[in-house]
Amino acid sequence: MQSHLYNTSGGYIVDSFNPATCGYAGSAAVTYKMGLYLEALSVFADTTSNSTLFQLADQLALNAIKSSIWVNTDGVLSDATAPKNVSDNSNFDTAYKGILVRALYEHWTRSQRDSSIANLIKAFLLVQYNAVLNLARYPGTSWYTQSWTGPPVPSLLPWGQLAAADLLNSAVGLAAEPSPIPILSSSSLPSATGSSPPNASSDSNPNSHTPIGAIVGGAVGGFLFAALLSVLLLFIRWRRRKANSAPNQHPSSWYRDQPITRGEGTPELYSRSVEPFPPPLPAVDHFNSSKRSGTPQSLVTVSQPPTQQTQTEHRDHLPTFEDNTSHDDSISDLLFRLNRAVANLSPLGTADESSTIEPPRYEHIT
Repeated sequence: MQSHLYNTSGGYIVDSFNPATCGYAGSAAVTYKMGLYLEALSVFADTTSNSTLFQLADQLALNAIKSSIWVNTDGVLSDATAPKNVSDNSNFDTAYKGILVRALYEHWTRSQRDSSIANLIKAFLLVQYNAVLNLARYPGTSWYTQSWTGPPVPSLLPWGQLAAADLLNSAVGLAAEPSPIPILSSSSLPSATGSSPPNASSDSNPNSHTPIGAIVGGAVGGFLFAALLSVLLLFIRWRRRKANSAPNQHPSSWYRDQPITRGEGTPELYSRSVEPFPPPLPAVDHFNSSKRSGTPQSLVTVSQPPTQQTQTEHRDHLPTFEDNTSHDDSISDLLFRLNRAVANLSPLGTADESSTIEPPRYEHIT
């Protein structure tokens, strides 16, 4: 096809050639023949990684877009063989332009997104999409006429839907591409009939600018988030320290309010003052008293326990530890618990003074 069906002067594919003369048999140029060859060439060049064939596909796509044979002055695609009276429903050629649309979209998917030919294909397909929605759709319906230049024909035809389906499928794929279409200059594109491939360098968008507001907003939001996170961590750390420093025992007031039984007496509620240990019993010198009296005494004499009055008198002479918030409660609680344990002991009984314990007798050894 490249050697015998490609019209290099017109930049399009013809429908037939003469084997006897190896020349063109006809000069008719239609959209579907250009579309079929462009789609097959683009897929084959991309599959085989043949840069020469891919450059030829770029040139064919450029010629198809800029051809005045099937593109009107307003940029809307039409069919060269379509009758002037678009209401003639017997002509199926009006649906062939969908094949060229599908071929252009296929080549766009395999081209570099920042290349000039890719941007040109995308802009051309978007023009066709707007024309179909505004000029070829029946009002209030999803039916499309076979003429994209409008107005819609009176009768509904299925091949009008076929051509529109190829265009709508291409529009869906183009919508997934977020980058805007830059403005193309005529110097970045090769001539329509030239054999050199288009320049693949990307054109910069002069209207592009850095989104300062988005950057500042993101920085402020990140700073606020970091500050809130720091405050939360400090609060959690403070709560843990407070929980670890709290005593794992009852407060001193809990012990002071418990009833205490002294011997067989009634329960007594201690005051907030802490009393130290009761006074010790007086010591008795049994050996000296026995020598002075000349009578044998018991080896052990149990004295009478101090009366309540004696304990009270002794308590008056002992220092008391008043509950003061400036002192350590743990010492007061310890003294209170020790005093409570001593008070619960049974009082010592008194020994009969008349009863004596005979000392051991030893035989006289001479």
